[in-house]
This record gives sequence, structure tokens and C-alpha cells, in this order.
Amino acid sequence: ELEKEITVVDFDLPDADQLRAEIDAMLAALEKGGRADIALDRRGRARLVQACLGLTANEAANAIAKAVIQADGRLDDSSIDAVSAEKEQIIRKSGLLEFYASREGLQDVGGQQLLKEWLRKRTRAFSDEARAFGLPAPKGILLVGVQGSGKSLVAKAVANLWKLPLLRLDVGRLFASLVGSSEQNLRTAIRT
Repeated sequence: ELEKEITVVDFDLPDADQLRAEIDAMLAALEKGGRADIALDRRGRARLVQACLGLTANEAANAIAKAVIQADGRLDDSSIDAVSAEKEQIIRKSGLLEFYASREGLQDVGGQQLLKEWLRKRTRAFSDEARAFGLPAPKGILLVGVQGSGKSLVAKAVANLWKLPLLRLDVGRLFASLVGSSEQNLRTAIRT
């Protein structure tokens, strides 16, 4: 009977602009208080925002604070890797998604010259400059082929080239025994 008395409120994750505003405010407060040396240029800040996408504002703030502490009060390009590592830990806790660190490059992929050229042309498509110019971000790539044709290798190479996280959805964990759980799990995975 309590079910009728409960209101469910879903909060969307912050988008890039909202995260940028939160991060800028946090970094300004850290610098003003003399608690951190911020050594990030405009592109570094854009990469930091990109690394925080998919996190709540609190999770992003905690990840950045942890990176600053680990670097003895300094936030620079190497700190972005620490933020990504913290994001990896948060994703692991969900149990639905697996985070893959990609070290493979396009040079590891045999053939596929048209695909490689298409990917290289769109490397900066996720940047703030591209967004400001009005270019749409690539929506995705559908790779289809028999086992061993290099689909996973291409996915890893794309993640490395575009400096984006590679996430794998575990379909076995997606389907739960409780009614409605599978749908909720899928919504959670997509939101992340």
C-alpha cells in the first residue's frame, strides 16, 4: 500500500555545460583558497569535463578532489587519468558495465582503410570547438562481422584514438529475476 504514497523523481546526469560550470566553480574555489595549483589550459579543462561525463556532479567533484590530493595539491594533465581511474571504479560498482582501458591503436587494425580515414577525420568532432562551430558529434558505428574479424579491436582502437572510455555491457547481468529490474538496469547503463 505504500507504493501509492511514494513519488519517484528521476534526476538526469549533468550534461557537458552543467559539468563545465560545476568544475570551473570548484577549480576557482580551490585556486582562490590556495589549496590547489591548477595547471590546465582550455583543452585540458575540456578533457577534464569529458572525463567526468556520466558522473553526477558530486561524483565528479569527489573524483577531482581525490586527483588533487593524490598529486599533492596540483591539477594538471596527468590528473585527468586519475579522474578517469576514479570513474572506472564508480562504473565497476554498478555491476552492469565493464570499463576497458584501450591501448590499441588504428595501426593495430589490419585493412579497413575507409573506416580508419573516417575515424581520423572525426577525431576532433567531440571538442568544444566543433560544438561551437555547430558540427554534430558522430552518433556511433555499427560493426558487424564473423568472429575474429576485428570488431572488438576496432572498438578499442576508436576509444584510444578519440580518448573516450570503452564500456562493455554485460547482458547476463542486465537481466535480473525481479520484474522490471531488467528495464531499470538498462536505463541505468544507458544513462551512465
